[in-house]
Amino acid sequence: MKRMQTIEKVEMADMLTAIGRGRKSSREAKKYLERVRLRTSYRTFQQLLKYLNTDPDKKAILQAVYNILDQHRAFGSATNSEYAQESLELLLKDSGVLQKP
Repeated sequence: MKRMQTIEKVEMADMLTAIGRGRKSSREAKKYLERVRLRTSYRTFQQLLKYLNTDPDKKAILQAVYNILDQHRAFGSATNSEYAQESLELLLKDSGVLQKP
């Protein structure tokens, strides 16, 4: 019961935010929020949050961030992506997260 009240408060706050962004009615605000929830960025953050809730280690978190950036082509090319992976691996070794061979 308490969880439902919390969800309702969050939804109301979201609707007020959406109305503040130029939506004239709560119906328009609900439609706007649904469109936000369909965005790739929303789904990406949702997956990352779900993953972080599993309490992963530092290496796994950094690798997940790299994977997200790589999926969104943030590195610009395959070569830069490989360089970024190499940099991540060296950082993990230098910081002691990975044991040096």
